[in-house]
Amino acid sequence: MSEPLSAQSEFSDALILSAVSSGIPGSSGLGELAVRWGDDGVELWEWVDTLGVQRRNTWAPGASYKTIIDDLLVDETLPAAVALRGIKIIRDRPPLGELLAFVYADDENNRRIAELLLQVPETVLMNLARQRSGLRSPAVVETLSRIAERAWEHGVDVGSLVVHVGESNGNLLERLDGAFRGAIANHVFADYRDESGKEEKRRERAAKLLPFLDEVQRICRKWAEGKAWGHWPGGAASIPPAGMIRLREYLEQYVLVHESIPSGVHYIPEGSDGLHKETSLTVDFDSLADH
Repeated sequence: MSEPLSAQSEFSDALILSAVSSGIPGSSGLGELAVRWGDDGVELWEWVDTLGVQRRNTWAPGASYKTIIDDLLVDETLPAAVALRGIKIIRDRPPLGELLAFVYADDENNRRIAELLLQVPETVLMNLARQRSGLRSPAVVETLSRIAERAWEHGVDVGSLVVHVGESNGNLLERLDGAFRGAIANHVFADYRDESGKEEKRRERAAKLLPFLDEVQRICRKWAEGKAWGHWPGGAASIPPAGMIRLREYLEQYVLVHESIPSGVHYIPEGSDGLHKETSLTVDFDSLADH
């Protein structure tokens, strides 16, 4: 029987995960994964106590953590019968170690969370990994499980989400939650636009929006305070400040998907409100709340 990867000198600089699996007949279940970097490329090795060592994957030199995890997400033979929190990271190269743990654990939900985390900007992901209990903390897992479920309910491929996390001193996980919710709303709202000519879809949309319309209007008015309004020639009507119609559209699409008013800092992608061609907006909805 060969030694564990963590005891072999050729893996002294490798990232190593250790776990005990209950899914291997005739084995104590002790196993390890190692990611090793070399001049010829990046390699993934696996060791199981009764089966020995095998090389599972190779990548080109300098392969990113996103490339590695993205490839492993489609490898259905990799997951072991282990719990996420039961995986020990012996040596790490953040954030790869914890992302690999999500893929290694035998639970489809963990894989969905890993795919969500791949959509997070690297600086945000690193900051989240540095927080207490890291990416596998119960709070992170619970939050992203809800996001994954909501995406599944609306038929959204999480790999297609574009996530922007605004700069703020607020809770990072709450901001990330809001960013994902906004991204899902942006994605789903296209379906409502595509179906806007159908009476049934219009009625469905109006019924969902109705309980929130007063609050949406109040938030938009408060956001517009102190901003310049324009006027059509002749002064017959006022033109809302640049961004106000986009804000209202974002609020409406958010309500349609999540059936609640957003909180915290949200990023609203660039686009047009029908009157202005606009850059992106960053809106702190907590500052617009009705205190």
